[in-house]
Amino acid sequence: MKKAVFFDFDGVICDSEMLHVQIALDFYKKENIHVSPEEIYRSIGGNRRMNNLLKVYNDHIDEIPYDYDTFRERKSIHREKYKDFNYGTIVFKNVKKTLCTLKDKGIKLALASSSSMPYLLKNIKDCDLEGIFDYVISGDMFKQSKPHPEIYNTCLDYFGISPKEALIVEDSPYGIEAGVNANVEVIAIKDYRFGLDQSKANYYVDDIIEVLNYIEKDE
Repeated sequence: MKKAVFFDFDGVICDSEMLHVQIALDFYKKENIHVSPEEIYRSIGGNRRMNNLLKVYNDHIDEIPYDYDTFRERKSIHREKYKDFNYGTIVFKNVKKTLCTLKDKGIKLALASSSSMPYLLKNIKDCDLEGIFDYVISGDMFKQSKPHPEIYNTCLDYFGISPKEALIVEDSPYGIEAGVNANVEVIAIKDYRFGLDQSKANYYVDDIIEVLNYIEKDE
């Protein structure tokens, strides 16, 4: 029987991947830099250590009239405009119902995201999910990020369970691979917009509430 479920945040709890893509596209349009949506899609599920912004800079250096540090600062200022955005307005349907049903079954819940802890805590509050997760963990806490399994291995250790006793819910290739590398079964929230490679997942669902089916089959 599964004893715990570990959830990613962006693209699993909230429809925030599309928000982040649009914020980036708005910035590049404002700066008159011709970055395609597909270039941004490749960074979905990544982390700051991957430095995807530097890749964009190098790929479009002929269009950018300032150095990389200025480029990074200007993008940071642009993103700051969205710091108070209410993620509760883009939380996926059935998220709270699914999480509460799992808790009622005695399943432990972890939120394991590559995003920063302040970002996660603010958005958990926005989504009215405070107190539901038994463990919240940020990729910033580790030397290695997804697709490295360190974040999920830490969740396993925290709950004192084996990989067979856990389930992971992800959407991005990096997150799915991290789960696979931790030897945990992975459910992917199906992607229909970004062309994400989800081929390494064990199961696929359209709605997070379908996760309950994979818990119940082990009961």
